Amino acid sequence: MTNHRCMRTCLAAIVLGAAGLAVATCSKQEAAPAPSNLPAQAARFQRVNSLLQRQIELADGKEFYLVLDPGAPDLTLMLSGAELQRYPVIG
Repeated sequence: MTNHRCMRTCLAAIVLGAAGLAVATCSKQEAAPAPSNLPAQAARFQRVNSLLQRQIELADGKEFYLVLDPGAPDLTLMLSGAELQRYPVIG
């Protein structure tokens, strides 16, 4: 496996792991939500999915990009999926 392909595979595994964690922590409700909650939950999963897809697209590029983590007060400078610097967000 080439180095670039290995890096993409590792990045995909990390993103999928983060997606699983995001999905698990997004819903602290019972395992089978009430039918009235399903549209809201589906919309939340679509937002998470589109954000993760965008991160994959950015990681494939050759430019720097920033990721703001809403769960933690951090702004992360990244390049090709690698974290270069993490900045605390105050306020």
